[in-house]
Amino acid sequence: MSDVAALLDALAAIDPRAATWCAAQCARTVLDRVAPGESRPLAAVEAAEAWALRPDAATRRACEHAAREASAAVYAPHPSSDDVVADAAYYATHSAADAAWSASQGTAAAGAAREAAWAAGASAESTRAALARADAADEAGSEAAEAALIEARRRAVAAHLDALGGLVRGLRWPLTTPTAAELAAAPPVLRVAWDRVTEQAVPAADLAIDALIDAARRAERLGLAWDDRVARSIAERADEASVAVLLGRAGLAPDRSEM
Repeated sequence: MSDVAALLDALAAIDPRAATWCAAQCARTVLDRVAPGESRPLAAVEAAEAWALRPDAATRRACEHAAREASAAVYAPHPSSDDVVADAAYYATHSAADAAWSASQGTAAAGAAREAAWAAGASAESTRAALARADAADEAGSEAAEAALIEARRRAVAAHLDALGGLVRGLRWPLTTPTAAELAAAPPVLRVAWDRVTEQAVPAADLAIDALIDAARRAERLGLAWDDRVARSIAERADEASVAVLLGRAGLAPDRSEM
């Protein structure tokens, strides 16, 4: 599994919305491979982004529809000769939209990155040059030229996967901020922890993707429920040692000697 696919799988496990947003950004990198005038892939990406920012029944239904439309675009006549490249771009955008409504969100998010890399790799200049050489050598039955084409495509795909890894790691996701009602309903120790971390932490609006994944792991180590918005907000901002002390005093922290 590529680095970016593993990253998106890990992200989907803790935050499907963030994973969907990242998948959409991966798909955007190959929208220029789509046939001119074909609007369905862009619509799929935009639907995925809309659900990631506003997850409700309406945006989810829109994603389902857009994903099907992007998939159908694969079977439409292409006005160019780059059918394979266009197909991969369509699949990438389909995967991005699918990530917003499919039960297997992690697979869909990582799939968008893989398909985007394939589209980019198949259309890379190095691949095109190798393809031309393979075509020229085809009548002579040159296996070396075919092997060179496969290797050129592999290198181009790998290069785009690396670029997507950098892209995803450069993205940021909004910090969780509990509402007044959520804070009022939280256990007293979490309210105290929230007050402490917000007093100590440098004000910020978002987290890098790697930091978000680290925060989920920190929550697990601290025994905080990631699905609880107050607990999650603490883990996203926390100095782990000080929060562990606060939770330990209240008898809520796990026994770290057993971990």
